[in-house]
Amino acid sequence: MKAYQPKNIKAHNQALLLSLLKEEHRGMTKRQLAEAADLSVVTVNKLLPEMVDNQWIIPLDIPQKTGGRRALAYQFNAMRALVLVIQFVEAHQKIRVSFFITDLNGAVMSTIKEAVTDSKAFQQSLKNIKQTYPSIYKTVVGIPGVEVKGKLELMDAAAFKGVALRSIIAAEISDEIIIENDVNAAVMTYRQDAAIVAAIYFPELFPPGAALVIGDHLFTGANQMSGEIKYLPHFDTVSFPLTLSDVSKHVAASVQAMIAM
Repeated sequence: MKAYQPKNIKAHNQALLLSLLKEEHRGMTKRQLAEAADLSVVTVNKLLPEMVDNQWIIPLDIPQKTGGRRALAYQFNAMRALVLVIQFVEAHQKIRVSFFITDLNGAVMSTIKEAVTDSKAFQQSLKNIKQTYPSIYKTVVGIPGVEVKGKLELMDAAAFKGVALRSIIAAEISDEIIIENDVNAAVMTYRQDAAIVAAIYFPELFPPGAALVIGDHLFTGANQMSGEIKYLPHFDTVSFPLTLSDVSKHVAASVQAMIAM
């Protein structure tokens, strides 16, 4: 095992304290942190000032009461930076874009829903959001399609097909960007402790998508297109929207194809 250098030990211990404070939203005292991290109070005392200076943690205005005395508590600073979450959603037979601004705990601070018609309007929306929330440092996007070599090669929203979405976001927000197929993102959220999870999503007016998780691994295929089940043979002559009975029939056929993989 590679030994930690002194600088790495400090960074490791600070990351550990930060992780503990993220889990305990009410805040923790130095002694509580020391006990939870298996560190001495002296070590914790040396680590905290820099974390406060860097605004990763903040002292609580109202000290916590511990035993017979009151001790200052520290809390993770969830407002140190913000995250922009973008979702493309089918609504009223159109693709609409929802923008969610969250803190580092995932709490939604603001929601903006717009009928964005093209990439230029999308870019203007990003510009407006960044002006209002300049501390956004990362963007997470769920798309009804697939990004291939930096472009949205498969996309239910026709106006965005072929668009270099990542480049647009980098120009207006930052280059900390995650773009993921929306079904993939959903199945990773809802899989819980299951060893293997398969999900199939049928939008009202658009072709279906699928996702497969085996253990902790999201199966995407060589070109990130394993979930594009609309290319399976039994969808060749299908037109949308489908009736409920048709959906059931195609779900069964799609699951059989996924099992065969």
